[in-house]
Amino acid sequence: MTLDLRPRPRAVLGRLGLVLGLAAFLIVLAHGWAGPFAPRPEGAGTIAEIAVEGLAFARRLLTGEAAGAAPPRWTVDRVLAAVAGGLAGLAVLSGLVGVARREPPVPALAGALLAAGAVALPVVGLFAA
Repeated sequence: MTLDLRPRPRAVLGRLGLVLGLAAFLIVLAHGWAGPFAPRPEGAGTIAEIAVEGLAFARRLLTGEAAGAAPPRWTVDRVLAAVAGGLAGLAVLSGLVGVARREPPVPALAGALLAAGAVALPVVGLFAA
């Protein structure tokens, strides 16, 4: 058995993955705890109100009037979810590249686990509600 005395590279990418994974997990945790931040559209309360809204929409559509303001495509909640998902993906990628470079695996694996938690936390929240 030979002893490998070559110096290991510093855990630059592993630590970067740890920071990115922690940031993604904290964003998801804060959003789940304090959010949602975007105002929710008001839904109709009864079946009669839904029918009246449908008739009003059909009347506006047939007469050529404006259909009303469309809801915004990117809300604060969607931006936070996209940022957290992007950070989690970058954390996993950084951790994998760090392990492939033979950096110390603990920071890289910790960042990947935090990123997995950032992805899994909203999914668990969907089924828990």
